[in-house]
Amino acid sequence: MQKLTEFYQKLEADIHHEVDNLKGGAAIKAAAYSCKIRMANLNVYRIINELVSIPTDGSIKNHQRCIQYIVEYINSSYSQCIIKHIPTNGKDNLIIGFNVEKLQNIQTGLMLCGHLDVVKGHTEQFTPTVNNNKIYGRGVADMKGAIACYLELIAHLNMPVILCLTCDEETNMQGIKAVCDFLKKRNIKPRLTLIGEPTDNKLGISSTGIESYKTTIYGISAHSSVPHRGINAIFIAARVLEQLEKISFEVQDKEVCLNVGIISGGEDMATIPDKTEISWGFRYTSAKNAQKVMELYDKAVVTVLNQYQGARIETTKTAEFLGYTASNLQETARLCERLNIKPTSVNYTTEAGYLAEIGHNVYLFGPGKIEQAHSDNEYINIDDLMNYLNILKELTGVPRTLSCSII
Repeated sequence: MQKLTEFYQKLEADIHHEVDNLKGGAAIKAAAYSCKIRMANLNVYRIINELVSIPTDGSIKNHQRCIQYIVEYINSSYSQCIIKHIPTNGKDNLIIGFNVEKLQNIQTGLMLCGHLDVVKGHTEQFTPTVNNNKIYGRGVADMKGAIACYLELIAHLNMPVILCLTCDEETNMQGIKAVCDFLKKRNIKPRLTLIGEPTDNKLGISSTGIESYKTTIYGISAHSSVPHRGINAIFIAARVLEQLEKISFEVQDKEVCLNVGIISGGEDMATIPDKTEISWGFRYTSAKNAQKVMELYDKAVVTVLNQYQGARIETTKTAEFLGYTASNLQETARLCERLNIKPTSVNYTTEAGYLAEIGHNVYLFGPGKIEQAHSDNEYINIDDLMNYLNILKELTGVPRTLSCSII
């Protein structure tokens, strides 16, 4: 393993040596161009090193450090931009406008989105390393690698660009919710919105939503020696669990994953329990499928209560994360053909559903694979990272002088 700083510093020294030794002739222009491209790649490595080195795995202080680094980088690299801080529970989200007069009434151009928070990591994971053409570090795939490419790309764009960086995607989605409120009020809805989730450089056209519930079952307490005087809430819970299992089998071929995570109830062996709680939920790919689950569940509750007169079953939603499905199939096909990439559906939850809900034409598109994210050896392949940057350049007309007609 080699530290990422050592890796790119050596590459930089090699490039400078090569430039110093350039001589006249037909090959000098091509060599100079190659050096320029490689220097841009080095900048991506530098940014990744800075971003990953800041442990944004829950600490408000570290999140704000990361925000400060990005703001300072933007201010040192771009002479004209508009920076808006949107606070969420002590953490800032950033909306940064490039090539725009104000952050309002924007209907053209491109929006690039990413979350700065990462899942919990070990101390050593926040020192990025390189081995076998792979960069290792917490969040390098999910999704600071994509953000580093954004920051490198923006300097070359002439079109309106909005950079959107959020907090708390890995926990409660509060960051993107606050951002969407801002975007909706300001009528900011660019022609195309991309979220740099790890899709293996494919165009993500759907992601799963999540609904979580707590079902509380109320029976009647009694001494265990006279069970006929009570109603055992745990027995009722067993019937509810049986129904949930049936529902899971019925809907699993409709791209729904249902799970029961926690059950608790009762106090001691001498008492008929009068209360039991079940925590359960499901992942879904469309609102229609989610609605189907709840219709089946409501019928199941009625069936169970008919067996236990005097009992009550109350169900409350404890969490919800929106699913997402791209609606414009023609544009999806056009984008894939234009960029020579494939469409894909992902089985994890993203911020796309919230942006789609306010009318954004949004897709998931980022380097790395989800299997590598959140793991102890999280990494991103350098070739995939640079290929991603090149696809973004192709999309936006960089280094060409003409902008891509897609945007």
